[in-house]
Amino acid sequence: MNLIARYSTKTFERLKYSNRGLKLLDEAVAADPNNPKIRLLRGKVAYAVPEKHFHRTATAIEDYKFLIDHSMRENGALTEGDSKLVYELGEAYYRIGRNQDAANCWRKLENDPEYGQTAKQKLQSVAGRPAVEEVQSDGLGMSDFMGVIALATGKALLKWVKHEEKKARKKRKKKERRRRKRKH
Repeated sequence: MNLIARYSTKTFERLKYSNRGLKLLDEAVAADPNNPKIRLLRGKVAYAVPEKHFHRTATAIEDYKFLIDHSMRENGALTEGDSKLVYELGEAYYRIGRNQDAANCWRKLENDPEYGQTAKQKLQSVAGRPAVEEVQSDGLGMSDFMGVIALATGKALLKWVKHEEKKARKKRKKKERRRRKRKH
């Protein structure tokens, strides 16, 4: 569902399939909350969808924390593959204004060969900022998004009405021609 949504070009389809996919993932986690594969899948999807429309960053944080804790219990330390999760967890915290939590994640990566340089840059970007701050929505908020949907719906209705009017005119003209033929 979420892959269909990702590649859909129609706004309504994107929204519909994203919501269905997220609902199915939530049900899967509820059915088996300790399954790391399901948590990874839901966490990745929740991380990828725009916070301003879906408000799923908290879900991504929950799942990523579960996965990192699970890896620590299994391996005794973070593994090479966990670096991306830790980095994205920091990004998720940052998205919702939890700068201190984001910095804590990025500090763990300072010596990481793949994420070390980026983590240091991210740490500089949050230096001196409050531990928690209100994040301003960039771009469309949910009410603006709904306005866009309403506008698209209105345009579709107008197009349909014009089509129906055109069909009715053709029908009237055809009827008028038949009437004239009968007179002659």
